[in-house]
Amino acid sequence: MVDPEFSEFQYTYGLTREIENRWGREIVGTPYYPTQNYEAKIGSDVVIGLSQGDIRFIPLFMQYKRSEWLTTKRAKEWDEFSEEYYRFGIHSKNQHNTLVDLGNGLGKSIYVAPGFHTVDDYSEYHQNQRLAKNSICFDCGEMKKVSDSDHVVIYALEPLRGAFRSESNRISPVENIFTLVENVQEESELFEEFRTLRGRFREAKFDLETPQVTNEQDFIENPVRWIREQQQFFFENFGIAVFFILEKGGYEIPGTSTTRIL
Repeated sequence: MVDPEFSEFQYTYGLTREIENRWGREIVGTPYYPTQNYEAKIGSDVVIGLSQGDIRFIPLFMQYKRSEWLTTKRAKEWDEFSEEYYRFGIHSKNQHNTLVDLGNGLGKSIYVAPGFHTVDDYSEYHQNQRLAKNSICFDCGEMKKVSDSDHVVIYALEPLRGAFRSESNRISPVENIFTLVENVQEESELFEEFRTLRGRFREAKFDLETPQVTNEQDFIENPVRWIREQQQFFFENFGIAVFFILEKGGYEIPGTSTTRIL
């Protein structure tokens, strides 16, 4: 077994910044981190569009993972692919089950993990803006809920295959987050107006095992403040980053292509 040579912070930070750079001005409301103390940066035209119901969007809940590289037949899950593979653990039952619930009711939820493990690869991909292209996405909506934290996700790269091994649950990885976003945008029925989604967030959050959520927090009228509240809530309670994807072709910012992610 070979451990990843880069830190979780390096991967999380590098991939998040790359997603921002990929979409440039088209990304607003970047994910919340504890050291940040500013509100989501959303243009006034987008705020108006969200408030008036002219723009529809969907949340994308994302948990970053690092993976071990398994190279010998002695590896516990070798029989799944009969070749070298990657593996990451499910260390929080509450976090995983929350992702499964969110992915089956409120939006899209994913694990995202690297298809590499050396610091040399990390450095090359980071420098050349290719971390996302070399990261694999796993739809938590395909996975089962668990009763403990002794579970793993495994995947092989060529061809790309995956399994939620502890539950004998075959899953279908997506090659990178950009492909995943494009696939989500093809499902127009998933997208909702701000006021509708705001209400659904409130209902979902009351069902989660967290401190009481107040009406004042959930019924913020300003989309900028509301987006930031949701990002802070899910990161502080579950360690889950939240993006918001806009409907394909649903809104144009002058001088840019179609806005994709909030």
